[in-house]
Amino acid sequence: MSGFISALDSIDSIVRTEHSNGIIFRALGPQETRRRIGTLAASYNGYELTAPLAPGRFRDRVQFSYREGDRRPELPDIPNAIAFFCIPEAIPFTRTYPSASGRRWFIPDIEVDDLYHDHIVPLRPFEPYSENSGRAASVLEGKVDPVPLWVVGSQGLGVPVKGDVAHVQHGNELVVKRDGKCRTSVKVYFQWEGYEPYTSQIQMRGGSQSADSCTFKRLVNQVNRRICKFISKDAVPLPNGNSNSPWAVGNGVGRISAEDLLLLAIVSVSEGVIMPVLKVRSDRDLGLANAVTVRATDTMRDMDSSVPATLVHPSTATMCASRYPNRIDTPAPQPSLSSIRAQSSGDALPAVPIFAEGSSDGFAEVPHSLEVEWANAYSLCSALFEEFIDRAAYTEPRGTPRTLCRDLEW
Repeated sequence: MSGFISALDSIDSIVRTEHSNGIIFRALGPQETRRRIGTLAASYNGYELTAPLAPGRFRDRVQFSYREGDRRPELPDIPNAIAFFCIPEAIPFTRTYPSASGRRWFIPDIEVDDLYHDHIVPLRPFEPYSENSGRAASVLEGKVDPVPLWVVGSQGLGVPVKGDVAHVQHGNELVVKRDGKCRTSVKVYFQWEGYEPYTSQIQMRGGSQSADSCTFKRLVNQVNRRICKFISKDAVPLPNGNSNSPWAVGNGVGRISAEDLLLLAIVSVSEGVIMPVLKVRSDRDLGLANAVTVRATDTMRDMDSSVPATLVHPSTATMCASRYPNRIDTPAPQPSLSSIRAQSSGDALPAVPIFAEGSSDGFAEVPHSLEVEWANAYSLCSALFEEFIDRAAYTEPRGTPRTLCRDLEW
């Protein structure tokens, strides 16, 4: 097992580079994406882990597995795929795709742009995302399939949650385990930001006359039904949830409804447990255009399963700008979302500048940065943010993060 962990460490920079704009990287985080690539390489492709100098060789083979010649392979079925080479002897029941040369490839991720990224729903995955020997063994043995089941409809990647699944790609293929046996039931699990975890059992066998038993089309349809049911009936807000969050669900004004959602993929998160990967329609304004997105570190993500981004809404920043005009330097250029997205690789979140409307030139920077630990900053709302600015705005050297809970004496 230590060999597997060492091998994972050796490919960290490769995974971060190749998947930095990937859907799965965004949905599950860098640590879990790395585990999945490690599983493809070690368990599916059989790359050596235990020989002398194995980590270096393992790293090289993983690097080459993203390339066909000197570039990424082009897969006609899935544009912008982040493909990973599949050796002919790899698991025969895992979905692969051909490139123009005829070689077969896994698709562990798909690259998208910033606007697309910011409309992916931040769902917290299932509990086994913690690092433990049982979980690591399960990953290494391939019990948790590392390859997402991409949902491709007639218009490309993603099908409407409230739409028809009759023409979904690979719809009539059977959903099987690694040994080729059909899955007769699965559990769908997710935690929508601001709500209690949701789980529901899906029976993959239909009635005696059902033509879609155990098929991918049935799985997509059943997952969509569970999402609709969650939004319309079963969503239970957390006690400390922010009802004004851009991710709040329901049929009211400004809330996300089932009609707003596309199902992009279904991923295995534990043996027999799946999670949807969802996106809000790109034409749906979430009010995130100028928000600051704070990513959690790998360490914090491991401690707390998987952590969605925390967003400081423009209205909050505007309020702070009007209340603390002496903390604003003007004018300042309008930043792009990608330039202010913080993704830390250390032990604490980096200092994140807050941008607010406040000058004729568009934006003003509040130079007092905030450095917080994710566990104490899960939900930031306007009232909390005012007190936070008053009592805990600071910038400190990396490695000496202060705890929001302690500073505010909660």
